[in-house]
Amino acid sequence: MDLTAGPIAEVTSTPVNVFWQGETGRPHSLASVSFDFKCYENFDDLTLQERADLSAENAKVVKRKATQFLVNQYVKNDWKRDIDMVSVEKYGCEARSVNFKEETRLENVVNAFLFLYPEAYEEAKSW
Repeated sequence: MDLTAGPIAEVTSTPVNVFWQGETGRPHSLASVSFDFKCYENFDDLTLQERADLSAENAKVVKRKATQFLVNQYVKNDWKRDIDMVSVEKYGCEARSVNFKEETRLENVVNAFLFLYPEAYEEAKSW
């Protein structure tokens, strides 16, 4: 899939969700990080300022950087992972997200990477 293809877009949200299960200190966890885009069919629907702010090139850069950040975090932390990509082809022009879910591992030794690496959470919130 070409992550840079698609309509002009802006990031509308960058939620970070961490689900905890198990004992305190050694939790079994599921981490999900996603981001959504509001898309536009063409420049005719935008004001002059929006045309400047939401250029096609800017949308490509945002998508590429956000996706690469997530991939780098999981590769760096050696997670067994299943990447589920939900694209505009499925939901139209309202949402595009990338969700990472850990595969089954020894449930008493797995910690969420966002718990171990709080700077990743802070960076995600700043997108």
